[in-house]
Amino acid sequence: MKKEKIELVEAVHKARARSTKLLEEQGISTLALILSKTLADVIENPEKIDALV
Repeated sequence: MKKEKIELVEAVHKARARSTKLLEEQGISTLALILSKTLADVIENPEKIDALV
């Protein structure tokens, strides 16, 4: 029983680590998409730079 409990705890830790990594990767991807959209928007509409300043 104790060995099964340890294996379950290890599996939970591995799943949590994988989940955290995926969330971090999604966050980075989301930020990259936002940045690229903003840059494209500013390039297409340079007058928006003046509005930001």
